[in-house]
Amino acid sequence: MKNQLKEDLNDFLKEKEELREVIGKIGGNNNSQAKLITTLFVGIVLIIFVTGIILKQLSPTTTLLLLILILSFKIIWMQQQTQKSMHFQFWILNSIEIRINELDKKQKKLEKMIEELEKKKE
Repeated sequence: MKNQLKEDLNDFLKEKEELREVIGKIGGNNNSQAKLITTLFVGIVLIIFVTGIILKQLSPTTTLLLLILILSFKIIWMQQQTQKSMHFQFWILNSIEIRINELDKKQKKLEKMIEELEKKKE
């Protein structure tokens, strides 16, 4: 029984580390893709701002509309990333719930076995 508990603990620790790695890849804001996209959006906004306001190549209205459009794309991208992260968190919680239910069944089974052994001893 102790060996089984040790194996379960080792499995849990292994799953925990795997989940940390996957969460970092999917939902983490500090991943390289998020930094690249953010840098790209900032660069585009700066180019439009410099071209429109400082160099006066674009009218102020056109500059403003382009900036709003680019910022809208950034907001949509952020919402998509949040949705992706939330879906993954739901999946993890669902998996944890299933695992807890399995452990609960095992615990009840073990309790019944212990009760039966105690009755046999008496």
